[in-house]
Amino acid sequence: MFKGIVNTIREANESVRKGDAYRLEKYGPPETFSENLKRSRKIYSDYRENNIPKCRSMFETSSQTKEIENFKMKFHYWDEWTGGRFARRENPYMKMSDTEWHRSMGLVRRPNIEMKTICRSNPVTGYWEALNEQEYH
Repeated sequence: MFKGIVNTIREANESVRKGDAYRLEKYGPPETFSENLKRSRKIYSDYRENNIPKCRSMFETSSQTKEIENFKMKFHYWDEWTGGRFARRENPYMKMSDTEWHRSMGLVRRPNIEMKTICRSNPVTGYWEALNEQEYH
């Protein structure tokens, strides 16, 4: 009886040893904790960089706001999100006279507005994006 128990334990250990050898051959040596931590942090940073939308900050600086406004100024129409749909409106800077422009914008140069172009606000990120001609309608 004692011999049967010893043989069972020996066979179990042999199965485990064969399984460990197979895993070592197929996957290589196991990672250390620090290697695994570095790899998982890299995967997480790649995920944050490529899969999570970058949103506008609640504490945006005035230069960041001006940069976004300068992007919008170049388009003829703006599609603004109203909560249920996009409402298209004409660029209000087009109708400003030079006097109004200089009074409100100071020394900022008037941009060239490309006619029949549209930009759309992204309701998820808050940034403005140019639309392709296929997306116009």
